[in-house]
Amino acid sequence: MTNRNTSTLLWIVIALVISVAAMAIIGTLAFSGDESGYGMMGGGAWGWGMAFMIVPAIILILIIVVAVGGLEEKPTYNTYPVYVQPQPSPLDILNQRYARGELSQEEYDRIRARLGV
Repeated sequence: MTNRNTSTLLWIVIALVISVAAMAIIGTLAFSGDESGYGMMGGGAWGWGMAFMIVPAIILILIIVVAVGGLEEKPTYNTYPVYVQPQPSPLDILNQRYARGELSQEEYDRIRARLGV
């Protein structure tokens, strides 16, 4: 969970830095150029003025959406199948015991007959 919060906060800081840089570039472009008008009002620079109002609002909304969506804890699911070893049958256990030498031939035949095999 700490890694996800750190990652989200890092993206928020990156978004803020990019937004400040974008606003600096927009400001530089808006106030440079020909001096025939009166600041933003003259020379048709209304578009830059609108950018100064709309761009920060959009960036703020995106930052809020990322912060709210990234800070909530998402459940983790185990997507790998769990291997469960099958239980051996009584006959398999009997055969293994006989193979290891734990049972004599008579005991093996008696138990096998009792199992009904």
